[in-house]
Amino acid sequence: MAHVKKLGPRTSAEQAARGHDLTGKTVLLTGGNSGLGAETARVLAGIGARVIITSRRMSAGEKTAAAIQKAGPKGSVIVKQLDLADLKSVQALAADISATEPRLDRLILNAGVMACPKSYTKQNFEIQMGTNHFGHFLLSQLLVDKMKAQSFQSRIIVLSSKGHEWGPPEGIDFDDMHWRKKGYKTWTAYGQSKLANVLYAKDLAKRLEGSSVTAYSVHPGIILQTNLTQHIGPMRIPGVPWLASFLPSMKTIPQGSATTVFAATAPGLEAHSGAYLQDCAVSAPNKQGQDPELARKLWASTEDQIHAALAAS
Repeated sequence: MAHVKKLGPRTSAEQAARGHDLTGKTVLLTGGNSGLGAETARVLAGIGARVIITSRRMSAGEKTAAAIQKAGPKGSVIVKQLDLADLKSVQALAADISATEPRLDRLILNAGVMACPKSYTKQNFEIQMGTNHFGHFLLSQLLVDKMKAQSFQSRIIVLSSKGHEWGPPEGIDFDDMHWRKKGYKTWTAYGQSKLANVLYAKDLAKRLEGSSVTAYSVHPGIILQTNLTQHIGPMRIPGVPWLASFLPSMKTIPQGSATTVFAATAPGLEAHSGAYLQDCAVSAPNKQGQDPELARKLWASTEDQIHAALAAS
């Protein structure tokens, strides 16, 4: 892994992919029609992967796929419909992939929402927790047996954020996870959902021990030129002056996609399953993101809530 030492916070996705070949491998990437997802799809297709991107609106995904294909990548890009805010849509995609794809080498849980006004998913989960965590949890759980049955190594990559530090004091508010009782705090809700991503990847990795599948969470960096930031407006990120504190570490979209590409391609990462990655390296989340009991409690609560929601719908 000598080349890994040269990677860092200013590495681009193309630089992270350099020297790697994903020919013959299939990647499923949620939210690939714009921003970090589109760049990740472009770069992974460029090194030979067959990339399946998902989009709520097929027209948006098809436009992105066509633009990538026009550049003549070594691999290819196709589009599938997915609305992570509807568990029925998640089930439909998982059934489609299970039935039609002979292999799945990388599952990249990239899609997400941030700083949304208070709203709820189809199954009445708070929109950020429901989209960023619940939808992805169900999708990966529906596909993990397929991945485990394969005779080769595969990876599940969960996009989190440094924002995992901004959640409730207890990390996950199990008494009011979906903000039905207390006043809604946009950034606290976002932070809770991103901590859930970290905890999920860590607990998933533990449950996958002994299998051919590994799992990681990723902090891409602070990037403002994506659709993820559409709801920010004049709002402030908690605890810091807006923009000024982040200017030195702000990243472009190619730089923000680099750690995801690193997670998908870097050799030797199997030894670090469950790790939190940032700046193309193994790092560490906050203390709550390393709490195995919190992770187990979140897993059980998520399973129970999803089961109840699907039974009722």
